Amino acid sequence: MEQREINIEGVVIVHPHFLLTGARPFEFLDWLKLEVSWNITYPWKGPLDPHINPLALGAPSLKGLTCNRVLVCQAELDFLHDQGKTYYNGLKQSVWVGTSPPEFFETLGEGHVFHLTHLDSEKAKEMMKTVAAFLNHK
Repeated sequence: MEQREINIEGVVIVHPHFLLTGARPFEFLDWLKLEVSWNITYPWKGPLDPHINPLALGAPSLKGLTCNRVLVCQAELDFLHDQGKTYYNGLKQSVWVGTSPPEFFETLGEGHVFHLTHLDSEKAKEMMKTVAAFLNHK
């Protein structure tokens, strides 16, 4: 079978769901729910599995990320905020070869997937404009 090179122009990661570091103390219950749901989904895999922790020891190198550009969107009050920021920093410090450095967009004062529950809010519109500008190279 002929192998083709995949050329993905850009990837937008919105409020990523990773198990990278410990939770913030005030979000313990949400973090506990996340760990329980992961254990139900993959009971034989722990939180250091590369499927849920792309920076885990033994995870495939981010160098293999086959896209030119990456935008990570995160909400300030998201109980997974630190995980998204850690992933972004890991990507910045990796040997990933994109055409430009990864970008990070943070929405202040909002929680996880706020843009799905408050579609018409100004902050959701601002995030969508940022995503659209990224996708359109603006």
